[in-house]
Amino acid sequence: MMTDKLRTGALQRASDLVYPQHQRSTVLAGGATSAWTCRGLALAAGVAACLSTGVSPVRAADYAAGGGVNNAPSGNATAVGSGATTTGANATAYGAAATATGDTATATGVQSNATGAFATAIGVLSTANGAEATATGVNALANGSFATATGVLSTANGLEATATGAGSKANGANATATGVNAFAIGDFATATGKSSNAAGVSASAMGAFSTATGTFATAIGESSVANGAQATAIGVSSNATGTNATTTGVNSTANGDFATATGKSSNATGVSATAMGAFSAATGTFATAIGESSVANGAQATAIGVSSNATGANATATGVNSSANGDFATATGKSSNATGVSATAMGAFSSATGTFATAIGESSIANGLQATATGVSSNASGAFATAMGVNSFANGATASAFGQGAFANGDATTAVGQGSVAGATGATALGVGAQALATNSVAIGSGSVATLANTVSFGTAGNERRLTNVAAGINPTDAVNVSQLSSFNSGFQSQISSLQSQVGDNRTEARRGIAAAVATASAPMPSAPGKVTWQIRGSTFQSEYGVGVGFAYRLHTSFPLNVVGGYGNGGGNQHTAYVGLGGEF
Repeated sequence: MMTDKLRTGALQRASDLVYPQHQRSTVLAGGATSAWTCRGLALAAGVAACLSTGVSPVRAADYAAGGGVNNAPSGNATAVGSGATTTGANATAYGAAATATGDTATATGVQSNATGAFATAIGVLSTANGAEATATGVNALANGSFATATGVLSTANGLEATATGAGSKANGANATATGVNAFAIGDFATATGKSSNAAGVSASAMGAFSTATGTFATAIGESSVANGAQATAIGVSSNATGTNATTTGVNSTANGDFATATGKSSNATGVSATAMGAFSAATGTFATAIGESSVANGAQATAIGVSSNATGANATATGVNSSANGDFATATGKSSNATGVSATAMGAFSSATGTFATAIGESSIANGLQATATGVSSNASGAFATAMGVNSFANGATASAFGQGAFANGDATTAVGQGSVAGATGATALGVGAQALATNSVAIGSGSVATLANTVSFGTAGNERRLTNVAAGINPTDAVNVSQLSSFNSGFQSQISSLQSQVGDNRTEARRGIAAAVATASAPMPSAPGKVTWQIRGSTFQSEYGVGVGFAYRLHTSFPLNVVGGYGNGGGNQHTAYVGLGGEF
């Protein structure tokens, strides 16, 4: 150090001796002085001359030091450092191999490079290239008019591009990258946050590790991802993939063109799918899920309400805990459930299960192919079963119950009327309180009761009804009306009278015949051959009277033998007669 001081002092004294008339010259760092015509500044050893080592011929007020080279055409340029170079008015280069090219350009740092009017490069190997470009930091690069790069290895490439942060990159006109390793690629692209990445015209990524890829894509939030033209992801770990896809909420996901997911952990997958609400999920083209934990799964499926679920093409569930499962199934109301193709449940706690099954009303139930239940607490179970009315019940294939509290239990049963009951296969009850309780029985009218199979009842014992306005029967199995019955009765009475007359005549004849038979006399044996005996009788029987005569003739034989005969009459044409032989042993 003492040697350096002695050398500096000796050179200073030598300078004073050689150039006594130029006391305004300056000696720096124990080196050469500027010549009397230069008024320049030289640092490092050399001779007192304008062409000494490290000094180039310059105008007044220009400075070159430590091996610097100043090529400025006008004054006030400064180059300091081995190989430092300035070119331009008011240009400044500080550092070994630093280069400042352009009016008022500034390069500070080893191998720093500032090119362009008012360009500024600060830092080892920093580069600013463009009017008013600024690069600050080791290996920082600003390339473009008004470009700004700040930070180690930062890069701003493009008109007014800005990169701030170690390793940050902004590539494109007005692109902006802010944060360690932030990347903004594309005109007007913006990346803000550690390792954020925006790629595309006007793309924007804000938040550590956020990524926006596509024209006008926007990602806001740590680890958020927007991938697609005009895609938008807002929220920590949110993800929007597809043209115009939009997510809002922590861990939300929208996957598909125009898909929208709003709410924590919401998920919309499919073209124009929409999920709104925490943990909601919509999967399928135009699928829509609105409400916390709602799920819509299928093309154009719609679920609206907390924990609602619609599964199937065009399925719709509306209401808290509602569920529609099947293509075109519809469930409307709290805890409603529709299961089956085109099944419909409308009303709180309603349930429709089966293809085209329909349940309408609070707590209504339809279970079976095309089963229908309409009314609060109505119940239809069985293929084509129908229950209509509050608390109505139809159980069985094609069973039907119509009216409040109507009850049809069995296949093909029908109950119509409040409180009516059809309680056996094929039974039909028509009327308030009517009851058909046997197979194929029919009860017609309020309070009517049918308890025998295959019968029709129009009332009850003690409460019978007349059947009026009945047409005359034609076929053998047709019913007859009173008119027909009266006509039949008249004919029947006539026939009875005729029969009675015939019976009376026959009875009279029979009585007369009996009277004639009793009256027919039998003559005794004559006492001698050639003798004749006779006898006359009268008789009566059941108010009828008879008279008869008999005779006997004894033949001339060796033993007694006679010829007998007789006649009787009971009145009218009631005649009797006999002829015969008689004898004696």
